[in-house]
Amino acid sequence: FRSLLLSLFFLSVGMSLNFYYLIENFPLLLGLSAILILIKLLFGVISSRIVGLSRSHAIRIGGVLAQASEFSFAVVSSLVVLGLLSDENAALCAGVIAVSLAFSSTVAALSCRAS
Repeated sequence: FRSLLLSLFFLSVGMSLNFYYLIENFPLLLGLSAILILIKLLFGVISSRIVGLSRSHAIRIGGVLAQASEFSFAVVSSLVVLGLLSDENAALCAGVIAVSLAFSSTVAALSCRAS
């Protein structure tokens, strides 16, 4: 049952993405995704070090937490409904969220190797 719900979630995400807009803005999409992942990785590492974890554990935790969350899609949708975010910016945000989720296992694996 859980895998069915997960499949429906990713199907709805894929259907909500504006692929034409994302392809037109591909360099911006990749750049923003990289910035998001790097900032979240850095904050994860710094936060882990502040609470006293070792360097290797901090790097692993930062890598695992570096992607945007699935809840971000709900936040973006709410901002559009409230009129605080344009449709174009929402499409770009959704693309950045999707790219960061797609690369989450790669970032986590690289962070484990780096630690």
